[in-house]
Amino acid sequence: MSETVLHHLIDSPRRAAIYNRHDLAAPSGMLWTDAERLWARIFPLLRDAMPELLTLAPEIGDERTRPATWLRYQLARGDWRQTRVAYLPGIARHAFRGAAGLIGHLSTPADGFWTSAWVLVPERASR
Repeated sequence: MSETVLHHLIDSPRRAAIYNRHDLAAPSGMLWTDAERLWARIFPLLRDAMPELLTLAPEIGDERTRPATWLRYQLARGDWRQTRVAYLPGIARHAFRGAAGLIGHLSTPADGFWTSAWVLVPERASR
């Protein structure tokens, strides 16, 4: 079977959610930050293939695009087959370094993010 770039993009967050159940607690979700919205154009393709992919938006969009309070609720639920992935368009990873960095529609559920375990992927060296 020939693997495509899209296949790798779908598989990468799923592989990142693999954990040793004898050593660690299961991740309840992953945050996919995208300050420059570089991934926004391909997200319709990813969403079609990944039912666990949720998107942050200031207002209600479709059934998987909602405000931060709904997103936090979905990340806390334990009845998903795959670990949920929350896409945060327009949000940089460094926004989570302190409460002052969080913008309006993301500040309400911030305590859920602060009580989470984090696995960080290095940012590009140019930053």
